[in-house]
Amino acid sequence: MIDVPALQGIVGEDWVITRREQAQSYLVDETALPIRPEPAENVVVVKPANREEIAEILKLANREKTPVYARGGGTGNIGGAIPTM
Repeated sequence: MIDVPALQGIVGEDWVITRREQAQSYLVDETALPIRPEPAENVVVVKPANREEIAEILKLANREKTPVYARGGGTGNIGGAIPTM
């Protein structure tokens, strides 16, 4: 899993979600239940405020070989907003 304290150092502690129950709404989209992909087990949600924070998050994820899933409103219906790795 990615270095959570490092993420918190980038965006602030309040903008990093690590508890599964708090992240649950980020693990689904509008894909029909029978074909909805299963989300990954270890997921961290990060809410950056600007492009500089996004750049730092991506640098950290690249160094740690951690997959990143960009997410908009989660209104798609093809499973693209669901982190699966």
